[in-house]
Amino acid sequence: MRAVVARTRDPHTFAVEEVDEREPGPHEVAVSVTLAGVSFGDVLIATGRYQIVPEPPFVPGSEGIGVVTSVGPGVTSVAPGDKVMFYGFVPGPLRRRSTVGTFAERAIVPCANLVRQPAGMSDAAAVLFRTSFETAFHALTLGRVEPGETVLVLGAGGAIGGAAVRLGKALGAKVIASASTAAKREAALAAGADHVVDSRSPRWREEVEALAGGGLDVVVDPVGGEATELAVRSLRFGGRCLVVGFAAGTVPRVPANLLIMKAASLVGVNLLRFNEEFPDRARAMVEELLVLVEQGRVSPPTAYEEFGLGDVAEVLTRVGERGANTRLVINPSLP
Repeated sequence: MRAVVARTRDPHTFAVEEVDEREPGPHEVAVSVTLAGVSFGDVLIATGRYQIVPEPPFVPGSEGIGVVTSVGPGVTSVAPGDKVMFYGFVPGPLRRRSTVGTFAERAIVPCANLVRQPAGMSDAAAVLFRTSFETAFHALTLGRVEPGETVLVLGAGGAIGGAAVRLGKALGAKVIASASTAAKREAALAAGADHVVDSRSPRWREEVEALAGGGLDVVVDPVGGEATELAVRSLRFGGRCLVVGFAAGTVPRVPANLLIMKAASLVGVNLLRFNEEFPDRARAMVEELLVLVEQGRVSPPTAYEEFGLGDVAEVLTRVGERGANTRLVINPSLP
């Protein structure tokens, strides 16, 4: 089969190669990949900057949709011919974690990592859904978001940020979206945000606090950097800051006295470990999330740009530079 193979940690050296296929083992499923989503996490994994650091050579890609072609021993939840949505983090001790490798014509996926694609969900919505929406939903659940509360979403133009905007509105919150460009702020408004702010504004904190009208209840933070401390300072008493990631490239240091003064909480959001430690709860969360979609309370985005396997370097570069206004996906049937 054709697959992108990373033999170094420089995406510009990744090449499309013919690689050997294997049959699924116990509790594994073979999937013919229809589309593979591309996220900032894929950039970090490919370049060796994530908690999962695969040793070259490896096939990158950690999310996708496709059709089941065969199943391994012990698999009863899906059968050949089923359309499925899957994310690609394979559990295990930290040193043995890996990713499925979705930038390929075929992937071997742990059964626990996939769900049937709902009949009413398009491929366009499905490929953009699992990792970003499950991460955002897990964050908002940990944050105990209640109807009427005010939620600030940092990095609202990104995949997780955009999902948090949609889910925050579905949970009844007032959502303020922070993003760096006019196009990303327009996208946040289209996703349902009540207000938007320019993340590069010198008066950013003042603008956020004016919109919050007394302080923020919850911050969803996949960005890190300087914005984290400013957001924590804007929390109301008892507020919660949900730490999802550090797309800005800097791990923030929040003064602990701020947390005392506000009785505030910093909450770490780790979907990978949650799935490993509490698989039953994780599965229930996915089912709850899909109900929101089926009820029409959450509408996943469907806009994306499609590329072939040979375009992986360009795609990872654009995602890494956060220059894309829509999601980028890989179609393994294209060159």
